[in-house]
Amino acid sequence: MPLLKQDSKFEALADFIVDRRHPLLVVLILITAVMVWQALGIRPERSFKSSIAQNSVAWETYRKFLDIFGNEEYIVIAIKSDKTVQDPSLLRRIREVTRDFERLANVEDVISISNMVLFRMKNGKFGAFPLVERQEGRLTLPSREEIEKLRHSLPVMDLLVSKNLRTVGILVKVSEKIRFDPGPIRKILGGINTILHKHLPKGSDFRVVGASVLRNAVQRYSIQTAIIFGILGALVSVLVSIYIFKSARVALITFTVMGIAVIWITGLVALVNIRVNFVNSVAFGLISVVTLATVIHIVTHFNERLHASGDRVEGSREALRIVTRPSLMCALTTAAGFASITISPIPVVRELGLLMALGVLFSFVAAIIVTPSLLIVMRPVSEKVYQSMTGDYVATALDRIEHLVFHHHKTCVVIALLLLAAMIMGAPLVRSDTQLLRLLKKSSHELKDLRFVEENLAHTQSIELMVEDGKNAFKKPQVWKKVEEMERRLLKIPGVERTDSLLTVLEYLDGLLSGPRPDRKALFSNQALIPELIGLMSLDFQGREILSRYLDQGFSRIRVSLRIHASGSRPLGEIIGEIRKTAMEAMAGTASVAVTGELVVFEAESGSLVRTQTRSLILAVSCITLLLMIQLGSVSLGTLSLVPNAFPLAAIFGIMGWTGLRLDFITVFAATISIGISVDDTIHYLTQFKRALGAGKKNEGVAECLRKAHRVSGKALVSTTAVISLGLLMMLFSPFRPMTTFGLLGSFAMIIALIGDLVFMPSFILSFPFVRKVIARHKGWSPEG
Repeated sequence: MPLLKQDSKFEALADFIVDRRHPLLVVLILITAVMVWQALGIRPERSFKSSIAQNSVAWETYRKFLDIFGNEEYIVIAIKSDKTVQDPSLLRRIREVTRDFERLANVEDVISISNMVLFRMKNGKFGAFPLVERQEGRLTLPSREEIEKLRHSLPVMDLLVSKNLRTVGILVKVSEKIRFDPGPIRKILGGINTILHKHLPKGSDFRVVGASVLRNAVQRYSIQTAIIFGILGALVSVLVSIYIFKSARVALITFTVMGIAVIWITGLVALVNIRVNFVNSVAFGLISVVTLATVIHIVTHFNERLHASGDRVEGSREALRIVTRPSLMCALTTAAGFASITISPIPVVRELGLLMALGVLFSFVAAIIVTPSLLIVMRPVSEKVYQSMTGDYVATALDRIEHLVFHHHKTCVVIALLLLAAMIMGAPLVRSDTQLLRLLKKSSHELKDLRFVEENLAHTQSIELMVEDGKNAFKKPQVWKKVEEMERRLLKIPGVERTDSLLTVLEYLDGLLSGPRPDRKALFSNQALIPELIGLMSLDFQGREILSRYLDQGFSRIRVSLRIHASGSRPLGEIIGEIRKTAMEAMAGTASVAVTGELVVFEAESGSLVRTQTRSLILAVSCITLLLMIQLGSVSLGTLSLVPNAFPLAAIFGIMGWTGLRLDFITVFAATISIGISVDDTIHYLTQFKRALGAGKKNEGVAECLRKAHRVSGKALVSTTAVISLGLLMMLFSPFRPMTTFGLLGSFAMIIALIGDLVFMPSFILSFPFVRKVIARHKGWSPEG
């Protein structure tokens, strides 16, 4: 039965849209106006909580840790001068800066050498004394040798003063209630910069780093990504439309449809109170890129029908009759690809899947209403322009591809299988890396600032350990001996730079009271020494603050912080895994160990996302294959559609494996999203193939029907692929490193998918007689030809 006879409902829908185009446009304009008003209420993400599954084990462990030991997140300001910190004038300026920092709104604590109070021996007396003192009217520091001893004994000191004494650090702790709020954080950062410029001498250099700074940058870059990708994606779409159709008027149609889709999804985001963040911000650009396939196919068929009949209304009607059903199925398969990622437990990922699935459907509705309506009222392209469209570079390339396929199809199949095998062999080499710092490009000033601090002071990123035993367990020296063994083993792990725990403080106090010792044996052999030192610290306010940071009130839990080289090349997941294994082995039989911290939570969530995406990819392929079988009305043709779409999937993982590109929380979407988008071309090609089969004559075989499908749908497929692949390349301008990788992978996948549709799939059909027999038997023809 001819395909058009099976599509009577879609023919009726096409006629309805063309006949009722004016009232439909009015409704469309009213909805768009409402969405514009709603879009004004869109807001950026104020925290990273939507990036975390609130019911995850990692998050619950971190919340427990914070309840016991509190938050230790600081903004680190590194100040490098040509003078040493022992210079009285520099000490005075550091004190002024510190005092002004303390006056900033929402600043909870400031730590610097100018206000630091330490347990020290002074004039034969033991007590808590300030590090910086005034002597003979001048501010002074202890000797270089004593400062170096403090740096060795107290880990916080290496963030406050460098080895060469020319770089000073100041730690600023913001109030917990505004820690994730970009507005107050920006004010604090602005205040810090103003104060530093006011007090520091000429020639000084400073950098400001920390989790708050990084979050603020990510939030800012999220908005930039949405704007840049959206604008460049729209520009590419318009320029490609002008080249393909040789008409700026057609570009106006694409721009209109694109604008409506983006406005609708933006209004929806504001309406349901979804906040723009570093993940879902990509939706606005993607929507502008993937919306144009329906427009391109309608315009292509409209020009053909108009060239044959000269009637614009009838040309629009016929074009819409041909395009509506496959374009709807394209929208559904693409939406299914995006919707499959909503199974993720992470809110921002679910939001991205939902927004993209709805955005694709919105664009389909806008395209089938706006495109025929504008084509009818616009002046059609001239005969000269139409002839130039049929003889441009795209048409020439398609002719050569047709010659290649029908004369060298077996060679094409061999090349395809070799390429597929090479990509599959590279897939097992793919490794994941979910460091938060990997979000930013190496050229970003945030990473440059972090490297400055690491080179001149110390590493600022940390992983926390919560070691737990029975009540009063950490009054026993044998337990602390196991902790000492654990710390020693942890320091051997590549990427772990330093440990920070109460053990270091206890050793420092013991050295002050009893004199330097060659090792820590006295701490572990004298049963009374550790309880005495803890009791001594509890007599002083400063001591109690230190104890609360490292030890809970029941003496059953301690905190051990590990400074790590988070900006290094080693994946964070590997570092965390080795830390967990080493700590648990060292404390086995004595205490339990929980590895936690913001970095650990983020890595755990990202790792979970990578695993979840495997399931979503399977779900997407299954749903898309089922939809293809429904659309094509044939299990054999639906199964055949998997042939070209195996190539973009294999290409993405193969390229990542062979080139060493890491799988992260952005690039993990590339495969699922690419299969959802790339299958659109397969649908249009196979729909035309089936249409040719249904309308063909008895003496026309499968090969001739393939030629017809190639000639009818080829240019539209090239056009849509050009728009999408070039649009995805605009992600290269994103400040997020994973976005640029995603853009490259997605663009390459689209090109491979096009080659799969136009070269590999017809070559596969022509090279294997049993495939042609299955297709021909379905129609009761001879498979030859």
